[in-house]
Amino acid sequence: MRSFIAVIGWLGLCTPSALAASRPEAEESWIVTALVNWVPMLFLVGVWVLFWRRHARGLWPMQETDRQREHMERVETQLERIATALEGKHGQSR
Repeated sequence: MRSFIAVIGWLGLCTPSALAASRPEAEESWIVTALVNWVPMLFLVGVWVLFWRRHARGLWPMQETDRQREHMERVETQLERIATALEGKHGQSR
């Protein structure tokens, strides 16, 4: 039971008074405190910049594949044919 309490205290979930009284408080340097507080934030900012740059270059969420490009060219050709046919019909009735 004592080891379970020690593990819970180690995880920071609770600090039993017996464990807190038995060990002296260690003073951390300001460098360690700054690293512990700022490294996660800098990591998140770095990941955000990475995704932002990938998105700006068009690499995210997916690149245009050859199949997609061919499909768009076929659609464009068909739309041009439809537009030409409609212009021909409306041009004859005037």
